[in-house]
Amino acid sequence: TTLMMVSMKGYLGLVKALLEYTGKEPIDLNIQDENGYTALMEAAFYGHLEIVRILLESENCKSPIDLNLKNKCGNTALDLAYINKKTDIEGLLNKYL
Repeated sequence: TTLMMVSMKGYLGLVKALLEYTGKEPIDLNIQDENGYTALMEAAFYGHLEIVRILLESENCKSPIDLNLKNKCGNTALDLAYINKKTDIEGLLNKYL
């Protein structure tokens, strides 16, 4: 999705704009791509702390963000942050678990 792409690339302004847009349906933060990645997983994997924070705090969504979702390799967003030594993101995600 567009949200996954901009989360992966670290485009904070675009992430904010997508989350603030109130279209016909609220955005679903739990959508997974063909490899099972979510926008949160992408941001955690690539070390985009502020995007992770915004996704976790987002309120205008279809449903609450699911921190227990796993990609096809069996990794959660927290696992991906750990694997890539993104300790600041690990700490933030742990606060929401």
